[in-house]
Amino acid sequence: MTRTYGAHLDEADKPYFLGWLDNNLTPPNRVSDANLDKTRRCFGQRIRDICQRTNQSSRWTADPSKARAFVAPLDR
Repeated sequence: MTRTYGAHLDEADKPYFLGWLDNNLTPPNRVSDANLDKTRRCFGQRIRDICQRTNQSSRWTADPSKARAFVAPLDR
């Protein structure tokens, strides 16, 4: 389970990793800069770059029972 800390992060009230959202399925949605920053801080530059290139957002929840273990996003 991945948990973030810090009010400076995007959606700081949602510290538990939930999964990935493919924004290409709902055009014209794009991954936000704030989401990319939180993704980089939590998972590193390589994962952030994959998310930017593939237009995927990391998803987060406030409910620890919904938290998921980290699995890298698809790099297609």
